[in-house]
Order: sequence, then structure tokens, then C-alpha cells
Amino acid sequence: MKKWKQPAVQKDPPGKSPRIGADIPGADHIIFRFSVIDPDGPFGWREVAATDLWRHIKQRVASVETMTWPELMRGGDNHVLSPEKLSREARQRLEDIHQGDAADQLFSLHVTGRMRIIGIRDRRYFRILWWDPNHAVCPVNK
Repeated sequence: MKKWKQPAVQKDPPGKSPRIGADIPGADHIIFRFSVIDPDGPFGWREVAATDLWRHIKQRVASVETMTWPELMRGGDNHVLSPEKLSREARQRLEDIHQGDAADQLFSLHVTGRMRIIGIRDRRYFRILWWDPNHAVCPVNK
């Protein structure tokens, strides 16, 4: 009976652990998560389903998936939200949905015009939370 030769396996040097995803293009790109999406309330997603806004939202999310956080923040339209500048409705809704501790991690993603997607920035993840078509989560007086 003939013995089969085992393929050679390259081992990492002792004391070094491999960096998972280190050589994969796009390993640092933003990843979207939908686990905390809020369908109801003043910034809920239910109303979007009945409109053609999905096309704009899908295009925007698809373009952001190819970016890293530093690339996304270069433009100026996308930014971290200051907890003290959130509207009263937004602060109350965070408490209602048990996300009050995430107020200092909120991020505003510009879609088009005044329209924004509000989410929680968590390392590489953008946890989509609200749809803000009128820039009401963090109003700007201009």
C-alpha cells in the first residue's frame, strides 16, 4: 500500500500570532449592522419602506462600504454627533429603546440634502439606528 505525502504546512514563527484579515483587501472597511435599527418613533424606518428613498439609501450605503472611517470623515458632511446637541426627541428615544449609553457614539451619515442615516459607530461597525430625513436628530441653526 502506498503512503500519501502530507502537504507542507507553513507555520507562523514562534511567539507571533497571525493577523486575521491582514492581507485581505478591504479588511478595514466599514461594516453595516442592522441589529439595533429602530422601526418606530420619530426617526423610525417604517415610513421609508413606502417611498422610493430606498434607492438613494442603498446607493449611499454601497458607496460607504468601500471606505474606511478616516476616508468617510474627510468630507465634512459625515460626522460624530455631540450628545449635548441632540434634540430632546432623540435623547428621549435613545432612552426608550435602551440605547442611552450610546449617545456619545452616534454618527451622522449624509445621504442627500438634509437626509441622514443615524447610527452607532462601534469599531469597524456602523450600527444603523435611525432615518433622519429632516436633520431633526441634531438640528443645525443656519
